[in-house]
Amino acid sequence: DAVVDCQRVFGHERVVIFSNSAGSKDDAPHFEEAKSIEELMKIKVLCHGTKKPEGITELVELMQVEPHELVMVGDRYSTDILFGNSYGMLTIRTEQLSKDNESVLNLTMQAIEEFIIARLVANGVQAPVHDLYKV
Repeated sequence: DAVVDCQRVFGHERVVIFSNSAGSKDDAPHFEEAKSIEELMKIKVLCHGTKKPEGITELVELMQVEPHELVMVGDRYSTDILFGNSYGMLTIRTEQLSKDNESVLNLTMQAIEEFIIARLVANGVQAPVHDLYKV
């Protein structure tokens, strides 16, 4: 399991979920979804009460490092990857586990994101190599 591997390598307390649903303003004020995920997955969910691109203050406060020392792993270009890149993080984009509960708007946005990325790659655009990746 990738989460367990990350916790083993980086330390259990150094791996957190920073979501636009669990722990966000959609989950406030009691953060029930965050609590449920923490209990089920045994992983900390950052309760930030906002949505990306906000929340960097809470994330840096929790992790006690500078943003460029963080790794953002996510499945959305326009939220996870854009957020991480905006703050100088190493970003890793994954495939979405399931699109079953996605709205038509989100599915459309994801299709547009993937089209744009495919065009950029086809035109030879490459992401810069992050300092954390060079090690």
